Amino acid sequence: VCPRCGEGRLDIVDEQPHAIFGALGITWKTLKCDAPECGAVTFDPPSRPLRYHPASWERNRSKCCA
Repeated sequence: VCPRCGEGRLDIVDEQPHAIFGALGITWKTLKCDAPECGAVTFDPPSRPLRYHPASWERNRSKCCA
């Protein structure tokens, strides 16, 4: 699930060996949301902490924190 919109799935657009940990099999993935209204590009592992879209936060909070 996309961390920005909370709706789309993340498709792998590119995958390369990690610059530091590539020898250990760690890869750097470029991911793109398949939701037409979002289309966000993100990376795994992230270069900074992910920020969640407020709408997805409220939607997920209502599921777990009744």
